[in-house]
Amino acid sequence: MCFVAECSGDEAVTSTRLQMDFRGHTGAATNTRNYIVGLHSRILHDQDIVDRIAITVHELIENLIKYASTPCSTLEIALHVAKDSAHVHIRTRNFSTHECLSKLTEVFELVTRDADPIDLYDEAIARSLAAGDDWSGLGLARIRAEAGMLLTHEIVGNEVTIDASWTGALLPG
Repeated sequence: MCFVAECSGDEAVTSTRLQMDFRGHTGAATNTRNYIVGLHSRILHDQDIVDRIAITVHELIENLIKYASTPCSTLEIALHVAKDSAHVHIRTRNFSTHECLSKLTEVFELVTRDADPIDLYDEAIARSLAAGDDWSGLGLARIRAEAGMLLTHEIVGNEVTIDASWTGALLPG
């Protein structure tokens, strides 16, 4: 695993960017999430935003581990904190098979519909229980429902980029 971290700011505005290139293994999601939570807990004093980051990072890394066709993938996290607001942008990039990319497109259509994210999450849970396969969209639906992230994706050849972003107010304190 290698990573690049940048931090800039003054008392009013802080920006950080973290990029991790890693070879996934079964413990990578939990270990990486814990590292990122620890890092961002020191920057943010808003547990709600830290929790949003934790959920999103965990689910996206699990997807990298399951569906990447090459052993090296990229995770990027950018955080911009102003006096009373924050913007989080999380991106994953990896190569995958044509079959996985086709399924991902279908799943994205299901979980990013213009509907209540909680309802979409419930549908994904039902799909997961009924189908018994990994293509329910449960992780992506969870990111929308529990982390409140906006999700987009782009496929170029066999490379997929997934972006999750959130902008909102900081809790007072």
